[in-house]
Amino acid sequence: SFAPLGRTNCPKPLLRQRTNVATAGTYPPGYKMGAGRDGDQAASHSLAEHVRKAALESLPKAAPLRDALLEEGRPVFTFGTCPPREGTSAEKATAICDGFVTRSSAELTGVDGYLVYDIQEEAGRTEEPRPFPFKRTLDPATYAAEVARKSGKQIILYKCVVEHAMGSFDQWLEKCIETHGHTTLNLVGGAVSTRNYNGPTLPSACARVKEDGRCIFGGVTIPERHLKRGNEGHNLIRKTKLGMDWFISQAIYDAGPVIGMLQQYSDACKEEGVAPKKIILTFAPCGRAKTMKFIKWLGVNVPPATEQSILDADSPVATSMELLQWNLRQILASCGHLGITIGVNVESVSIFREEIDAAYELFRRLQCIVLTTQSPSPNTLQPSAITAQKTPVSPQPLVRCVQVKDNDPTGVVPAARMA
Repeated sequence: SFAPLGRTNCPKPLLRQRTNVATAGTYPPGYKMGAGRDGDQAASHSLAEHVRKAALESLPKAAPLRDALLEEGRPVFTFGTCPPREGTSAEKATAICDGFVTRSSAELTGVDGYLVYDIQEEAGRTEEPRPFPFKRTLDPATYAAEVARKSGKQIILYKCVVEHAMGSFDQWLEKCIETHGHTTLNLVGGAVSTRNYNGPTLPSACARVKEDGRCIFGGVTIPERHLKRGNEGHNLIRKTKLGMDWFISQAIYDAGPVIGMLQQYSDACKEEGVAPKKIILTFAPCGRAKTMKFIKWLGVNVPPATEQSILDADSPVATSMELLQWNLRQILASCGHLGITIGVNVESVSIFREEIDAAYELFRRLQCIVLTTQSPSPNTLQPSAITAQKTPVSPQPLVRCVQVKDNDPTGVVPAARMA
């Protein structure tokens, strides 16, 4: 079985670093990601991939996604996708599914399962115009069933519960389970809390699924809400009481709100006397200004220095990947002692080829970071120490990677930068 975050069964370790919540996501003036490291990139990536595979081999045999989500202390790794657009022919939709499954099966070693999103227009959430026009998709449950059948992996199926009346939701749930075989759902409410929707509220939908008893379900967490209201950790407690077994974040480009949310959530769990639920953090690469605009439109907080570093870079998508890896390292270093199991989800928010390719590579790198990172002990890293520190940490942490030689878990390779 797995220990809490950072204390996996892989050989020992890796990142020991303190992070200042106030400066998380910031970088020294004039810093350029990847500077001076071009000659080391290929060797570094090859080493990281070797370590990732070694760590995967040291873990227990892969469990079905449903079991992995419920197993205490087990990090979960997922990859997100969307159904084809509405109006796509059956033949084309099948080809899209085949292409996704073929590539993902070959490139995503160690993926526990896939996320299939329920895309909504999100009208009224912001006054900013939508960078990409909204287009409905084919039925997510139907498409997800095809992905599951062809990949042999279970799906976390997103469902926006507020769009249709409760009777329609009941019919959807029955078809989802009996026809398509889905038993892991991620339930979300409306984009605007002040708007009156036709369908059930999130608490009502959760109660119905819980009463039915055939599915387990999770929900979403939006760390940016912690910046505005300072209560996202308490929101997770409230949603846990609705029956949610895990939480998946929206895309992350700023470590600070995530760290603050996780610290508050940990404290709230202690006050309530409950164990924290699993948190799956989502990351999405960005390789162009239009994608960055869309990411920000979705409500993702992107610090100005981060945006500038990406868009001014010779290779924006590669720079975004480096920054996202750095954010994950900050989160793990700051929150590893909290006893909250952290998983990773990767997605591409556009159909831009370079960003899709980057998503596959980013999944492997982030998975390696989680599998080969040991948290500091509770005695060496406390929230008070984090917030009191004033010096920003280096954006290029050294990670001491583990390589097992002749079944000797003490054999290690020299410290290497992992991009």
